[in-house]
Amino acid sequence: MLAFGSLSPWLGFYWDDWPLAWFIHVLGPEGFLGFAPQRPFSGVLYFLSSALLGTRPIAWQLYALVWRWVAAMLFWLLLRQLWPRRARMAVAGGILFALYPGFSQQSIALIYSLYFIYYSLFLASLVVMVKALKSVQQYWRLTAVGLLLSAAAMLSTEYFYGLELLRSLLVVVVILRLRENWRDSLVASFRYWLPYGLLVAGIFAWRFNVSSEVSYDINIFSNFAASPVESANYYTTTILTDVYEATLLAWGQVFNLADLGDFGARIFGLYTVVIILGVVLSGSVLWWQKNEKLEIKPDILNHVSPPLIALLALLIGGLSFWMTDLPLRLGYPWDRGFLPMAFGSVILMAWLLTQLLDWIRLPDILQIVLVSIVAGLSIGFQFETGTGYLRAWRTQSDLYQQLYWRAPNLARDTVVISAELKDLRFYTDNSLTGQLSWIYDPNYDPDTDSFSMPYFWNFVGEGWGSRLPEFKAEENFELDYRFFTFDGNTSRSIVVHNQPGQCLRVLNPAYDDLFPKLPEELLEPLAVSSPHEVIQTDGLAEWPTAQFGPEAEHEWCHPYQKADLARQMEDWKAVAEIGDEALGQYEPLHAAELVPFIIGYANLGDIEKAEALTLEAYAFKGDERMQPMLCAVWLDLANTNGDTFGEDIQRQLSCSP
Repeated sequence: MLAFGSLSPWLGFYWDDWPLAWFIHVLGPEGFLGFAPQRPFSGVLYFLSSALLGTRPIAWQLYALVWRWVAAMLFWLLLRQLWPRRARMAVAGGILFALYPGFSQQSIALIYSLYFIYYSLFLASLVVMVKALKSVQQYWRLTAVGLLLSAAAMLSTEYFYGLELLRSLLVVVVILRLRENWRDSLVASFRYWLPYGLLVAGIFAWRFNVSSEVSYDINIFSNFAASPVESANYYTTTILTDVYEATLLAWGQVFNLADLGDFGARIFGLYTVVIILGVVLSGSVLWWQKNEKLEIKPDILNHVSPPLIALLALLIGGLSFWMTDLPLRLGYPWDRGFLPMAFGSVILMAWLLTQLLDWIRLPDILQIVLVSIVAGLSIGFQFETGTGYLRAWRTQSDLYQQLYWRAPNLARDTVVISAELKDLRFYTDNSLTGQLSWIYDPNYDPDTDSFSMPYFWNFVGEGWGSRLPEFKAEENFELDYRFFTFDGNTSRSIVVHNQPGQCLRVLNPAYDDLFPKLPEELLEPLAVSSPHEVIQTDGLAEWPTAQFGPEAEHEWCHPYQKADLARQMEDWKAVAEIGDEALGQYEPLHAAELVPFIIGYANLGDIEKAEALTLEAYAFKGDERMQPMLCAVWLDLANTNGDTFGEDIQRQLSCSP
């Protein structure tokens, strides 16, 4: 709760959360039942979860927190069953598993709440399996339950396929403790593992068969067939690098204390408090458990098996990612692959902090302090990570609020085009499409509209835009969005530009091609865009407060967007009224944000005010790059109002005719 729950009320949806939330909104929970044919049980879990939670971000944030806690408790229970004399290691493992810093995407709650359900199914199958091995009377009943849980996990996600290969070693560890003869133990272990092995083989074969049809291609076999030596070197290096990141780098990053100064003293104070409370609470749990007595004789398995299982789990945990050549890296979005590797990383860390320290005869209290410090710093790391998601949510909400102010309604089948929004973390253009349709067509019915997507957001530039045709006027195109199809036209579009520290700009083809430092990839789509046709003021969309929260306090960007909308509608009186109130109250964030007011005042005949704002824009923060854009504005005004209109200011700007 300290690590993830303290910021939950202020977090929202991110990345692939948004498409799924929109699917819940328009399809209902039943839309998930056929959602992923290669992961059939995941659709059932999405159906049940979305029926319970709906589309409120806070509900999913808390749901993800609950399932992470359930997974941690199952992990603790598994360690207790595997190594009953290592109770402190089990407690440390449960605490550290809940806080594992190699995975930083907990706040992407709609997606990863389900992944912690899958993790819980897998861990529960191991717990039940171990219990079955120790219970002769209930063996077959518990084995059936274990097989069902294992199948449910594997039919939900391929993330834990690698860890399934670890199951045989866990069986050996348990059976060796129950039997004295090694040979008999190994034979019995194979017999007990066989039902799980057959299940894994069957699901692996089925999954491999459907992989190339519906998901990522499995490349490892073709890579080895084409170049065995190079592939062996590549995969060895990749696996060892990923193990290093999942262990040393993952745990090491918790010691880099955060700088949250831009959030103010309140958040920094909360950050400090959660670390201190984390240390105290972790220490209390470990201290409470420290004197527990267990009537089991020590054996070599207690010393050797934990690091052995941990290392093997690390070496096979990322199997699904390595087979498909998906990268694993700390940080969004690639550290999702460290979820299965957390199994081995946490066991290794818990063993190092408890059993290994026993060997050097470190006092109990120092062991407890060390584990508690690592736990507290891990809480601090996850809290700091959460503040990054808090920033991203504020940025995203601000982006859509400004678009909503500037474009109260959009014509159906409009595509919004932008360069990659580098200040908007944890999102792609696919992530931005669902909420665009949610805002501008909240009552969309896919059955009535033949699953035609009403709106689309598309990035252009390097790595993006390959789905769109050449930017020629009136070019039709079609885009897929899971179950939906978007039928677009290059001229039925608006182009937006969003830079940190500036207001969102809906670009005007008449002069915004001269906007200073405009990304080059926006020039072609801007030339064929038609904001004057697709932005409407009738039938205003209703702001979806339940998903985005209430509108933020109105500062400079609100009057700017309203003035630019009035400028587009040629309502010069409204532009001037907004300017009279806002220009004396706020400071523009960029010189170009004065342009709507320049045009408005000029068309009302207040040349003196328009020229004064022009000179202010020209001299804004000593930046003279506005000159071409300002000249284009005044030349356009002259074309409308007469050739001599604004001659003086054009001379001062050194405009060319």
